[in-house]
Amino acid sequence: MSKPTEQQFTTPDVTEIEAELSRMSEPQGSGSSVDRLLERHRDRLMGIEGVVMVGEGADELGRPAIVVGVKERHQLKAVPRVLEGMPVVVWVIGEVDALGRGGSRPRGE
Repeated sequence: MSKPTEQQFTTPDVTEIEAELSRMSEPQGSGSSVDRLLERHRDRLMGIEGVVMVGEGADELGRPAIVVGVKERHQLKAVPRVLEGMPVVVWVIGEVDALGRGGSRPRGE
């Protein structure tokens, strides 16, 4: 009977991982990679039914990501989860009334 081969494992270098995460989150050139992606894809994302906001944020691991807000849960599936290799995080945030025209009026009006 032959002896099984021994497996070898290496421990990840935490310093290397932290440096890579830092490089990924740093702005590059005239704007971050998320900014540049948003410039190219904002209109397309905002054109998806139910999308009420797009912006820059982070994914669950703290990596740079595009953040998209939709009105209702069933609209989540229409939004891509990755754009040009960048993660897209989608949240259900409901209706957005940025100008206060919904119910209450701003003070002084």
